[in-house]
Amino acid sequence: MAFCILIFKKEENESFARYNFMACEFKDTDKEHGVLEINKENGEITLIKAADYDEKKHFYQRASYKILTHWKNGDLPDRTIWAS
Repeated sequence: MAFCILIFKKEENESFARYNFMACEFKDTDKEHGVLEINKENGEITLIKAADYDEKKHFYQRASYKILTHWKNGDLPDRTIWAS
């Protein structure tokens, strides 16, 4: 199964960064996106809200891995994408 996930930073402060994530094919629909948050100090990621279509958390797992990889490289970008 191929995945394309758009990931956008929605909020950031000294402690955390919060990201919305959505499947590329649902970007122009009414489907609810997911929301995750990364702790800037320790890299811990928390699922705030699952996307409507992500019952098995496959999109969340990939989006969180992508953000964690950026964090490990010292970067929390405003937007990124997972494509596989």
